[in-house]
Amino acid sequence: MKTLKLVLLVFTMSLLTNKVMAQTEPTVIAVVTKAKWCPTCVKNEDRVASEVLSKIDDTKVAILVNDLSDKETKVTASETLKKAGLENLKLKATGVITFVNAKTKKEISSISVSKSSEEIAAAFAKASMM
Repeated sequence: MKTLKLVLLVFTMSLLTNKVMAQTEPTVIAVVTKAKWCPTCVKNEDRVASEVLSKIDDTKVAILVNDLSDKETKVTASETLKKAGLENLKLKATGVITFVNAKTKKEISSISVSKSSEEIAAAFAKASMM
């Protein structure tokens, strides 16, 4: 019985080690620009979050929220973008997901959250292949 427990423990530890070793830095940063006063954001936020964002492979894509709702959220968003090296990124509007190359910090593409969940998922897939 002790041998079986030891074998299971070693097996479990090797699985965890392999998982940690397999983790890589994301290749794409998806910046979700939103605001509470944005009708497009309000209408589509829950759908996009549940149908698209919750299913994104976070080993390939890092998701950052650029919340422009008020002074406080703008400061927080600005700090988050700065930490990611994206302080010079020209974000066009609210209700948009902007895909950025994680290494070069250059914009790849963008898509409105008003698009269908399938179109947004396809945009994520396309951006993560670049």
